[in-house]
Amino acid sequence: MKKGLTLFALVLFTIVPINSLADCMQASNGQVFCGAGFCDISNSGIVSCSIYKQGGAAVNTQGRVDCGKGQCLQNNAGRVWCSIQEEGGAETNISGQVKCYGGCEPGSESMCESIRGE
Repeated sequence: MKKGLTLFALVLFTIVPINSLADCMQASNGQVFCGAGFCDISNSGIVSCSIYKQGGAAVNTQGRVDCGKGQCLQNNAGRVWCSIQEEGGAETNISGQVKCYGGCEPGSESMCESIRGE
């Protein structure tokens, strides 16, 4: 029984993702910046991270990072779209359009943060 319980716990922890991790990334100047969600780095080397837990970040056509509540991707026109659902997924279809869980909204710099790692 104890061996079965240990095996169950091991399988559970390998299948269930740990959603409480923030993301960090090194900027071009060598400093580390973090945020509640995923991070990306702009063309000018600035790190920006989503303010939402498991939120997304992606570089737009101007080379700046846009963030959102869920996963973010660039469409075929270079605009960043993110899931309107926190922790929601997104994917591009065959036409290059971004499709999102619960619907999409444009990514925004106002949904980004950049906190220096300590």
